[in-house]
Amino acid sequence: VGVRFFPLGDRMLTWSRDGSVVIWDTASGQPLHTMQHTAPVESAQVFPGGDRAVTCSSENMCIIWDCSTGVALSRLPSKWAVRVSVFPSGDRLLTW
Repeated sequence: VGVRFFPLGDRMLTWSRDGSVVIWDTASGQPLHTMQHTAPVESAQVFPGGDRAVTCSSENMCIIWDCSTGVALSRLPSKWAVRVSVFPSGDRLLTW
């Protein structure tokens, strides 16, 4: 369970043990997109530009999401990664 704010503060990303990932409009409090993992989400980060986010779950899967559509752009399987961090340049991920 956690929350990350987008760089401009206009949206926030939440994740949960039920596998849900939600992008919220911070002004209205309304959900903009709801995405889903098949296992509890353990960590998430928003890319520096705010256009993408990455989430990792206990199913050992990290997903990169398009934040304007809620569509999964990439699925990155791993044998052990459940935590993620995005480099400040936005061009690399660190998982552990």
